[in-house]
Amino acid sequence: MSGREQVPVYLADAEPHLPEPFRAAADLRARVVLHMLFGETLVLGDSQSLNNPYLRELFMVGPERPHDLAVLLQKGYLRLARRASAPSFRAVRDEQAVRGVENVPSPEYAEWLDEVTAGHLVVYDGAEVASRFRSGLRSQLAGAVTRATGRYREVLEDARVWVEGQEQLFYKAIRDWKDEYPDRSGDALTALGVLESCTSLAYRSALPAALGSAMADRSSVLRVSAQGRGSRGEVRLPPTILRAGALSRVHADVLVAALASPARGAALAAMARIRDGEHVGGELLDGLAEFVETFHRSALESFGGADAKALNVLRWHEAQLRCRHIVGEDGSEAAALDVVSAEGEPVPGFCELFSQASPIATDQPPVPRDDIEDAMSRAIVRTPAAV
Repeated sequence: MSGREQVPVYLADAEPHLPEPFRAAADLRARVVLHMLFGETLVLGDSQSLNNPYLRELFMVGPERPHDLAVLLQKGYLRLARRASAPSFRAVRDEQAVRGVENVPSPEYAEWLDEVTAGHLVVYDGAEVASRFRSGLRSQLAGAVTRATGRYREVLEDARVWVEGQEQLFYKAIRDWKDEYPDRSGDALTALGVLESCTSLAYRSALPAALGSAMADRSSVLRVSAQGRGSRGEVRLPPTILRAGALSRVHADVLVAALASPARGAALAAMARIRDGEHVGGELLDGLAEFVETFHRSALESFGGADAKALNVLRWHEAQLRCRHIVGEDGSEAAALDVVSAEGEPVPGFCELFSQASPIATDQPPVPRDDIEDAMSRAIVRTPAAV
């Protein structure tokens, strides 16, 4: 994709403050791998990489995890964003330790991050992110207050006033305020839960907004209306792409080969051209089909006897990931990923890997969710006509 600016995708699913946190490193590994395969540049924040114990488990090197994700950091396929005001991850870690942040890692781990990310960092303006976090939370709380009544409203108003009075806003300070709030009645606890949700959304939205990146989390489902649209073609992709059991176990060398695949490069280049308002031919679907099929075969070959379970779950059900090349009435184009059943119908609440931070390592069938209106998958390709 020479000459074109890559669009980073910030994986907010790895945020340690999610309302529904991960319960296993395998869940998070599958989520990371899936978004790396279909995104141009996958970015994680410094707080994520330092304070999320599951990410630390995936990154740490050692004989017990010879196929972890560390090599993807070293090669720059997975990039970490670090605030410009800090000279190192160790400095960020030490400042967090002074403030009593939860899940602060060892100094050695922070120093290791400095080593493996050398030359591959994404630097961001911490002051801008802090300002976006504060303004985002203020906006979220103001809206929540207008919709509330009674004691529920009063507690939210107390929270809004307290946030307004903070010159510098830290997530930990908000949680401390919430935990120390004297009223523990039902309405008050409900309001404090809303405060936590508003804080989580504002926090995980601030960094991608500052980076100008897409944000991959449950609220970023890309919806493309089928009404008035035609299709230039579609391709069904092999089942490893939908299997948490496979993505959580696939060896790092298989991932590196897939990420370096010329077919993947051609497909992503076609996505970039669509995003820039250009027309593309068959290289989008052909490239995707070739690179995913190669990844599928390599993944299966890499599973030994210890990974027989991962092989077995590939036959879990007949749903498939589909990529469609869509053209609008005005001639604009878009690419859309969705999950379809064996009968070709979209699957509501389709893929837990894309849509929410709940346990997925067991490969249980996805449960339809009322808050997901269709089966469109995240911000892989964004065009004005497609959003």
